[in-house]
Amino acid sequence: MKAFGVGCFHFALKDNMENAITVQDYITEIKRILQKLTTASEIKLHFDKSIRDGKINTSAPNPKINNGERYYPAIHFLNLSFNLYIPSRVQAELIKLSGSILDTETENFKITIRHEWHGPISYVECLSARDETQPSTAVQVVREFLTTELSKIGTFLTFDFLGPSPFHADLYLLSESSQEDKQTKFLLEEIKSPAYNTLIFKYTDTDYSSEEEALEELFDTISDELSFYYELKREARHNLKLWMEIQETTNSILLHEEQKKWRHLPKRLIEKPKLFKKAFKDIGLFKGHQIFAKGDLDRNYASIYKNGKAEHYLKSYVDQVIAEHTHYPLNETSELIKYFDQKSSKTVELVTIVSAAILGGMAGSILTTAFGK
Repeated sequence: MKAFGVGCFHFALKDNMENAITVQDYITEIKRILQKLTTASEIKLHFDKSIRDGKINTSAPNPKINNGERYYPAIHFLNLSFNLYIPSRVQAELIKLSGSILDTETENFKITIRHEWHGPISYVECLSARDETQPSTAVQVVREFLTTELSKIGTFLTFDFLGPSPFHADLYLLSESSQEDKQTKFLLEEIKSPAYNTLIFKYTDTDYSSEEEALEELFDTISDELSFYYELKREARHNLKLWMEIQETTNSILLHEEQKKWRHLPKRLIEKPKLFKKAFKDIGLFKGHQIFAKGDLDRNYASIYKNGKAEHYLKSYVDQVIAEHTHYPLNETSELIKYFDQKSSKTVELVTIVSAAILGGMAGSILTTAFGK
């Protein structure tokens, strides 16, 4: 039996870099920092060597998937694997869990990080797994271990990840002597739970020379779906970030509306037009982004699930993410801001008329006084 969890790990660039680097520099640095970990072993990294001399722009700010930005740098066909030894005591400390209820049931893990078409995807295999092993916990343990330990190493890289890491399921691979009516490489049995679901992939043992070969084939089969799943999650986080910026600007406008004292009037007259301009611009850009993203989503979804060729097993998870995408009230917010903008324009007009009347009265008074004398 093979037991593994899924996550989305990446080695991103820090923002304090001064010079551009090559793809080979990036690859070499990943190997170097992993070799610095005393509990890491069996480090293997493959990628498209034809791009090894390609330049990587390091100008700040460098994207972070944890912030909802696209992963960077994206290395064609990157496939990194390494083993980690993490004592049970350390595992419990990392995830703030009592050692008595720690459910990884192992101290040895194999981590695989792949750059797929839609983004990075990671697998954490519990080596020498038992029936009680919960590999989703292993993803959490490895995530916290790498975050903690790599932060202690001097490097231009930072360990980056996107949630949910772990993916909300425990995955297992089992062999069977035969499968009736076999139409796919793997037969999936799903056990649903209020917590994490259990996904059991079964294969015919005569189809592969070893469990390792079958597991690698399974990774190849489900990676496209999983990377698309995480791309949808990244897009949702990015949209939330854009919406929060619009909300912040809107709140600033409302705060100005609540300031009724005349001593605040000059400040309101100067700052509010800037806020209105920013709000309308951000809403327009967000609408444009959503139109583009929707087209991108439809094309990618069709390429995976409507091409009639590839096997797929995780469509329900992808569909759930799409169904849960938040619809932000952009039109309503735009109308609200437009109302206050018009109200502000009338205030400016009124202030201009009053000011002109006052100045006119003052000028008339001065002239009358002057000619009277």
